[in-house]
This record gives sequence, C-alpha cells and structure tokens, in this order.
Amino acid sequence: MKKIILSSFAASLMLQSDMIKLDDITVTTATKTEKKIEGVTASVEVVTSEEIEKTGASTLKGVFKQLPSLTAQYARFPHPSSASKAAISIRGAGANGTLMLIDGKRISSETENPYLMDRIPASMIEKIEIVKGSMSTLYGSDAIGGVINIITKKSDTPVTTFDVKYGQNADGDGKEKSANFSTMGKKGKLGYKIFGSMVKTTPFTIEKSYTQQAKNPSTHDDVADPVNGVSGTIPVTYQDKSTVKTIGLGLDYDISERTKVGFDASYFTEEREGQYIGTHPRPRPDLPTNKVNVAGTPVYSVDDNKRKDFSMYAEHAFSDDFVVKASVYRSDYEKRNATTAINDLSYTDGNT
Repeated sequence: MKKIILSSFAASLMLQSDMIKLDDITVTTATKTEKKIEGVTASVEVVTSEEIEKTGASTLKGVFKQLPSLTAQYARFPHPSSASKAAISIRGAGANGTLMLIDGKRISSETENPYLMDRIPASMIEKIEIVKGSMSTLYGSDAIGGVINIITKKSDTPVTTFDVKYGQNADGDGKEKSANFSTMGKKGKLGYKIFGSMVKTTPFTIEKSYTQQAKNPSTHDDVADPVNGVSGTIPVTYQDKSTVKTIGLGLDYDISERTKVGFDASYFTEEREGQYIGTHPRPRPDLPTNKVNVAGTPVYSVDDNKRKDFSMYAEHAFSDDFVVKASVYRSDYEKRNATTAINDLSYTDGNT
C-alpha cells in the first residue's frame, strides 16, 4: 500500500488595468488580466459553455476528446495503469509542459495529471481558455507548451441545474453513468454556488499477451529467474472501474460597490480498480538487491484517492480602470494505491 500526499500552496496579486464590456469575448489566462481576445498576441482558443453543452460530455475528459487542438498522450505514466489514462499535451511539449488551472489556480494532482479530466463535471464549466505556446514567464517551467484554464460558472440570478447521462460502447462495455447538480445565484450582497457530481464507470478491456522477464532493479539488466518466459493473455483495462464523487461550495460578498471578498472549497473522493500488464517486485533474498523487478507481468491495481481545495480572495476597484485582486489557495491531494501481481511471484527455492 502506497500513500502519497501532494500539496500546493500559492498566493497571487493581480493588477487589472483594462476593464472591458461584458458583450466582448475576453480572456484572462494569457496575461493574468482580463483583456479582449483580439488584443492578446498569444495564440488563444476559447471553448464556450454553449460549445461544451453541444458535445454532450459529462466530464472535462469528454470535452477534450472533441477538441482537435489538444493531444491526449497514453502510456506515459510511471504506473501500469497508463493504458487507461491520458494526459494532455499542447504543441508536443508533453504533459509536464502543459499547465492546467481551475479558475486560475493550480491544484494538486498526480504525475502528468492522468485523472484530472475525469474529476471535473462539464456542467460546471463556463468556458475553457487554451493558450498555446510558452507561458513560462508568467506561470513557470510547467507551462512551456501552454496553459489550459477551466473557468467555472457563476450567476447573479438564481440558477439550478441537474443532469443525468448514460453511455456505453458498441459492445455494451465501458459503461459510464453520471449525475451532476448545481445551484447558484445572488441574494443581496451574498453570491453563492453549491455543486456536486458523481461519475461511475465499468471496465472496458482488450485481451493482450504478456511475457515475463526479471530485471535487476538497480541496473535494469536481465536476471536469470524461474519466472522468465512465463507468458499468457489477460484482459487489460482501458477504462477503469471507478466511482468519483465531488462536492463544492463558493461564496462571495460585496463589502461595498468597489470591494469584494470570496471563499471557495471543494472535496472529492475517487475509487478506481483495473488490471494491467506492468512491472512488479519479486523477493530474491539470494541476490544482493533482495529482489528483482518482473517486467511484463499481469498486475491488479486499486486506488482510493482524496483531494481538498480551499481558496480565498479579495479585490478592490480604485477606479473603473484600476482593480487590485489578491488571492491565496491551497490544494491537498492524498493518494492511496495498492498494486499486486496476479501471477504468483513469491520466492521459493529457485528450482521451480
């Protein structure tokens, strides 16, 4: 059982000098200030809520699948389950060079964000801003390929939505069921947003062959071992059996006509399981390393993950053309994974 806790903490101060009309298409990601899209020199693509609704997608993953400007990269993660997970790459920079934000904030996630796309309900997205090209000056080295900013919905009038979706592939496998709820609006000076979602999937598998080979864990050289050459076929999971639940709350308050404060919090739980062809350690007390890593062996992997996100902000308009906004946020991600070999890789006497 592995337990990994990842945290991110950041604070930012933004000066906004260009106030625009609401009827114009605006972006904030390219300059960290709100500007008309035609006034931004960077290559920017904006996916609106209307376009997202037309896709019929239940999560962000479904939206991304229909955007030709983004590339999903599989089999890049240091984990046998890479067959079932994809990371997004802009202009070939790879997932580690493509930064993903939610409302302008980084959130803690796994290596190359393999799960992130399944965790965000499509119904909560107001628009997606995709900035192509290096943004490392503003965001750091993880944005060398570009930035994707998922901006969630807000409303001054009461709006409540509830949607349920169901889908499966042509063979009746890979079922996906989702339910999303949100209510938002404004009462007096207090704005509010409450949302929740649940996505459940069943496995989609393809039969794959495997051949085992013992490797030295330090040098990765082949090692003589009775498990070498053991082969067979197993159904490899290309969509996990999973249950993902998310709840969240957002509040903002108008202290005056020019001053506003806000608070956001969300929590999600995630359970996943599947079987794959990967690498698993085998005890070998007769070797200096005390073990070998057996590559190309069937493994069963179970995840039990949790994430908590909090943020606060305050903004003040000194004039119609000069707004100062300060924000602070924290994201904690706890990952628990157990991966076991399906074949018996226990050590005997070396004669079997």
